[in-house]
Amino acid sequence: MSNITEAQKVKTEKYLNKRMNFDIVENDQFVGNKVMTIREHIEYLLNKGNYVKIVQIRDETKERNIQKQIDYLKKQGEPSGNINWPNTKKYYEYCQQLKEGVFKNDYRLYYNNGKENTYYLLTKTEYDYIIRRF
Repeated sequence: MSNITEAQKVKTEKYLNKRMNFDIVENDQFVGNKVMTIREHIEYLLNKGNYVKIVQIRDETKERNIQKQIDYLKKQGEPSGNINWPNTKKYYEYCQQLKEGVFKNDYRLYYNNGKENTYYLLTKTEYDYIIRRF
């Protein structure tokens, strides 16, 4: 096992063992707060019959950054007549990306309460733990 893989495992374990204050909800009613590790909280939620799902959503931040790059290139006179010019290629690449849309993964743990749009947003680390564990 490489040092990088070992370091990643240690970092993941450290994150999952972090103690935090979580809200406890039973039948859509707030019951109270409980201090538990992130690992315990995930297991608590999954044992209640909740399920995990990856959803593709628009990455608006990345789209804004691409639009800023396009605006910058327009100020420099792009697109020029030469399609082989590096900045012109970049300009058309950015335009194509915006046209197709920029998406990112949203890791969600949906509550099993009959309401489709109630979920707990997971981090990639939490999602990977769930996939490995359950």
